[in-house]
Amino acid sequence: MILTATPYLWEQMYQAPLHERLGPAPDVLIDFLTQTLQLHAAAPAMPDPGASAEVQAVLADMAPAWRQALSLRLLGVFFVDGLVTPIRAELLADAQDEPVGAVLLVDAAAVKADGAWRAALYAVMERAQDSWLAGDAAPFPRRARRSAATQTCLDLVMQPGAPFLGLAPFARLSAASGDMRAVAQALLELAGQEADNPGLWMNLSTAFFAMGQSDLGLAMQAQALEAQRLYPLPAARQPAGLRLLLLMAEGDLAENTPLDCLLEGSDVEITLYYAKADAPLPSDLPEHDLLMVGISDTVANRPLLAALTPLLAAWPKPVINAPQHIPNTERSAASALLADAPGIAMPPTREVARAALQDVAQQPEGVASLFDDCAFPLIVRPVGSHAGRDLARIADAGELSAYLDRVSDACFYVSRFIDYSGTDGLFRKARIALIDGQAHVCHMAISSHWMIHYVNAGMYEDAAKRTEEAAFMADFDAFAARHRDALEAIHRRSMLDYVCIDCAETPDGELLIFEIDHAMVAHAMDPAELFPYKQPQMQKVKEAFLRYLHTRHAHGVQARAA
Repeated sequence: MILTATPYLWEQMYQAPLHERLGPAPDVLIDFLTQTLQLHAAAPAMPDPGASAEVQAVLADMAPAWRQALSLRLLGVFFVDGLVTPIRAELLADAQDEPVGAVLLVDAAAVKADGAWRAALYAVMERAQDSWLAGDAAPFPRRARRSAATQTCLDLVMQPGAPFLGLAPFARLSAASGDMRAVAQALLELAGQEADNPGLWMNLSTAFFAMGQSDLGLAMQAQALEAQRLYPLPAARQPAGLRLLLLMAEGDLAENTPLDCLLEGSDVEITLYYAKADAPLPSDLPEHDLLMVGISDTVANRPLLAALTPLLAAWPKPVINAPQHIPNTERSAASALLADAPGIAMPPTREVARAALQDVAQQPEGVASLFDDCAFPLIVRPVGSHAGRDLARIADAGELSAYLDRVSDACFYVSRFIDYSGTDGLFRKARIALIDGQAHVCHMAISSHWMIHYVNAGMYEDAAKRTEEAAFMADFDAFAARHRDALEAIHRRSMLDYVCIDCAETPDGELLIFEIDHAMVAHAMDPAELFPYKQPQMQKVKEAFLRYLHTRHAHGVQARAA
């Protein structure tokens, strides 16, 4: 059995057709061969077109029952040099020894269009019929959970009338590593029957955004918004206790506050209105108790935020996250805003043109001229990038030159790298929601790499990391007390009613701020069996936000009555 620290990444392979699951063996398989089986000559092989075609032909010629069984159980066929035997089957499992799927390791030199290689493959499969290839249903509990999540999402998108669903069901499916392609395919087929249903097209755009296919998602969103710009999400608990109008901008999932993920299952009716700069607020907006600006600060959105500012200045209902304050979340603005705040470490972040970075790559001493105290190592990312796209730690001019060869953007955010690793060498990053200035922890990720994203930090695979996260959540009041001045400064200076912070503690005890933004995801969608401590914690966050909404509504009613 081969153990992997990233089972969720492997499970994405099930979404591809069986005959496309081919490629050179990745490192975890080569490590197993060289270290466990002592096949020291084993190395990944890039199959020639003939070998790939031969394997694909073998899979296509199999009996339908075997093809179906393999489709449910086989992660892929991986080519190796120096395997010794023509073909070998192994099970891949997660850190808890729970099977993820099977892999077929194939000696690239042995794949020939003759009976010998096919006979070896069928012999392996005959032996597997008593183990991983047995039975008619998917034998792996992990697969069963993902299948259940996929079916739940399919049931929602296929409801009569195909209502608009928002982001939450798709985010929940992604968290379970479900089959988003199957959901998108079902929506496409439904769109052929209900082409004039804008809610359906919005659902389809969300599915494509979740799969990383932004161009298709934007095209489908544009088609939906051409038909209508208002999209209601009825409260899960009826009758609705509050009616919230959420202003949105056109764009992908990073453009707006994903509020329905936080308020999932609540008594709040959310109506999304996709505003535009030339007509930001129509006269026929629906009745609402509160208005919240969910639009993120981007170059494209700034004209819209500017247009909304005078319109919302005297809005008759309470406004959450006033548009004039949202530009405070922009990276360079936030670093300037918090530069002298007590207890905060946030190195200057500056927008730097490509030409200036090219000059530094050629003359390293020029790095000091980018901004005060600028020095290698640097953190560089393209302006407008999200989720770590092309984010890099640059140690010297040589690495900067290689980075610019690889990344073609015209403008970049640049800041100094601060080493925030602990005494054990691990990095820890927390996400904190500030709700009316009160701090609430949403998660804490732990990684051996400085660039942490929760989904690839090994939190799903490492029980010790989850234990530490649970302890951090249980003792969060002490963390918040240590950093009270810093958190109060962020609330006071950002002037935002709801904002999230990605942060860490430096070795000398300061609060290191990576980002502040009101468009970060806060949710309780991780598997409860792995993260039993998260459900009650995120319930606290949701209840705190609901209390805030009701308080703002009550104050608004009192103000109008006075």
